[in-house]
Amino acid sequence: NVKTEEAIFTLHDGALTVNGTFITEAHIAARLPRNRRAAASFFSKELGEQDTGWEVVRGTCTNHPFKFGWRGSKKCYELDMAMDYSSATFELGNWSVAVNGMRSC
Repeated sequence: NVKTEEAIFTLHDGALTVNGTFITEAHIAARLPRNRRAAASFFSKELGEQDTGWEVVRGTCTNHPFKFGWRGSKKCYELDMAMDYSSATFELGNWSVAVNGMRSC
């Protein structure tokens, strides 16, 4: 799932006005073997001015909470999650989801 939000902002000292809808959150849910579950969310609002952050990805692994950010990672049984500079990957079996973030204006 994703969350979208509307935004209007200017670029290039006001020469360009951007009016659009942007994805601000991405949410992953996984059913793991032996009836286990995991969930993870990527929050672009947690990215700072350098497009990095320390708590950008938050979630649960079998009801145990976790959070990580820049260069962090988490393995929840077969679900692998990792974050680089401002992007995160979520991999489970043949599935792979990549989220590339940008700080909100």
